[in-house]
Amino acid sequence: MKRRELLTKAGTVAAIGSVAGCIGSLETDGDDSSPGAGGDDTSTPTDSSDGSNDDGSDEGGSDDEDGSDGEGTATDGDDSSNSDVSDDGESTSPSVQSRNISTTGSGCGSTSEAAVTFDDGSSTVSVDGSIMASDPCHVATIERASMTDGTLTVVVGIEADDSEACQQCLGQVQYEARFAFADALPGTVEVQHASMDGTTTVTTESRNVQPH
Repeated sequence: MKRRELLTKAGTVAAIGSVAGCIGSLETDGDDSSPGAGGDDTSTPTDSSDGSNDDGSDEGGSDDEDGSDGEGTATDGDDSSNSDVSDDGESTSPSVQSRNISTTGSGCGSTSEAAVTFDDGSSTVSVDGSIMASDPCHVATIERASMTDGTLTVVVGIEADDSEACQQCLGQVQYEARFAFADALPGTVEVQHASMDGTTTVTTESRNVQPH
């Protein structure tokens, strides 16, 4: 009797398990969320933009189409030469080739003077003069020698020598200056002295050209 009841209960449990398995299978078939089952696709779209804006403009650095990188202005050469040119194209303006000055003596005095000599044979100009100084212990120097429109302008200056003791008096320094020219002699020579009283013109002399 007990054995029959056990078999009956076992059959009932097996039947319930079979029914439960069928129901689970049906629920699984009805809830298929695979992409191919026709359900809603909730995947996020891939951003395939290449860096362009929505309006099609390129955000990359813009290059100037005209290639301009600043205004380049050509500078005209300013030829301020004072040289004269003859009809055959050769320069006729004198130019200083060499110059030198020597101090020939010094002592007490207050004379400021100069004399100019033109030597056509050697193409030289000589300037002999005396320039004032605060005391005799000075030497003469050439501060400037320049040509402008056929005129040689010479500026003679002074500087102290190496003497340790000197007379206490106004000085007078004698000098000789020589100027050699490559092409022709200047028509006029102006001599200036740069000394205690500033720069002053002491003489202006012109060359006498003998007619042929």
